[in-house]
Amino acid sequence: MTTTVGIVQRISMGEGTACVEIGTSPSSTELLTIPFHPGDSVALCALKRAMLGLLVWAQAARIVVRAAHGASDAIVTEVKVVSFVNVLVVVDGIFTLDTVYPSAGQPDPDHYFSISTLLATLRASTTPYFRVDTANRGFNWFYNGNRNTEPDPHATVVSPNPFVFDDANVDLSNYDELWLIGYEGSNFGVRAPQLQFISDDEVAAIARFMEGGGGVFATGDHDGLGSLMCGRIPRVRSMRRWFSGLDADPRIPSQAPRSWPGVGASRADTLFVGDMTPAILFFDDQSDDIPQPLSVLEPDHPIIQGRTGPLTGFPDHMHEGEVMLPWTLDETLTFQTASGVQAFVEYPSLSSGPRETPRIIATGKVQGGHQTLTNEPGSGACENSNFSNATDPTEAKVIGILAAYDGYREGVGRVVTDSSFHHYLDLNLIGDPCSPPGSPKQQGFNSSPQGRAVLADLQACYVNIAAWLARSVPETLP
Repeated sequence: MTTTVGIVQRISMGEGTACVEIGTSPSSTELLTIPFHPGDSVALCALKRAMLGLLVWAQAARIVVRAAHGASDAIVTEVKVVSFVNVLVVVDGIFTLDTVYPSAGQPDPDHYFSISTLLATLRASTTPYFRVDTANRGFNWFYNGNRNTEPDPHATVVSPNPFVFDDANVDLSNYDELWLIGYEGSNFGVRAPQLQFISDDEVAAIARFMEGGGGVFATGDHDGLGSLMCGRIPRVRSMRRWFSGLDADPRIPSQAPRSWPGVGASRADTLFVGDMTPAILFFDDQSDDIPQPLSVLEPDHPIIQGRTGPLTGFPDHMHEGEVMLPWTLDETLTFQTASGVQAFVEYPSLSSGPRETPRIIATGKVQGGHQTLTNEPGSGACENSNFSNATDPTEAKVIGILAAYDGYREGVGRVVTDSSFHHYLDLNLIGDPCSPPGSPKQQGFNSSPQGRAVLADLQACYVNIAAWLARSVPETLP
């Protein structure tokens, strides 16, 4: 007896036999059968019909199944639905949810950001299984400030599209965790006097999800990138620097430390090309096969694990943000919703021991004394200048890269924050097609054996983050 695990891709009937194809994709399946014989007992016939019914339902719902069958005859004897973790990934701004990179027929990869490698990694995982939905708050090929008006044709959540967290068609309780990858916010000194955050009703919907045990991953980048979606969410707001030093919105807490700028000597430039840093680096150096070194503060924490132990490197970028510890643990946040004022204790203290608080899991380092230019000599025709040169030599410093909060102990969901969404972008993982022709930067970590080993460890880390964030009892269907 053996088992086959995967999604039901096709079911067909012929001459008293149900043929079932199970696998990871329509082109990669194993053919199993459920034969119906005239001599089957009533009980056996009922069992076979029940197994076939479950497989039909699982096919429609895109649910992973485990089918037991003979090693030689492939006749199904038992069908079970596999426990899985429901994930909703939400992006905005210049992010596309296209699963092809670079996106065919669209502006060049320097004009938009994609996360196809991250999505494929989670969807391919079998320990645990993830069912990943994607949504876009508003898709803009070219950054246009605070407007989010264009639907993303690649989002799996089609209503609403653009996505709204408190929409009548959205039930966040169907998910075990949210991944919030935000772009919209102040950028390179461009800001609005009053920021257009997601509404209080949306923030309250996310807060209720977290109160119910749902996990949240949240990241942005330098300045205020990501702040419009993430900057007011309980716990998330105080575990990362979300706001530009130029932001003047009165809703920003006065104690909240501001993020690093995109240009200037104080930028959080983690580009790393080796121990000897040249005087000039290039934006595309983020797309090479050399990661930035990590200092892991908690080497046993699940979210920092690669394939065989804690990570030693992470993707680098010329201007990151930073994760941090909260400026206070004692606030109760209130939101004026359509149903009235809703209040949420940011860091509850329900356990008998010391109150659970966020922790910095890993840090990175800015090497001092280099400039970073955006257009490398010899770059392809698609290279563009929508990023700014940073001609002020960097100031050396250490920045927080990953932070985690274990809300299980306090009866709420877990939280992970990251200093930059570039740690998850195709541009930083599998190359920049706009780099100089023939350069290994066009293939990213895939350009060398050591780079491919780094990528494999990063993909294991992504799975471990998602597994750790899940509700304490992920959904199991009957």
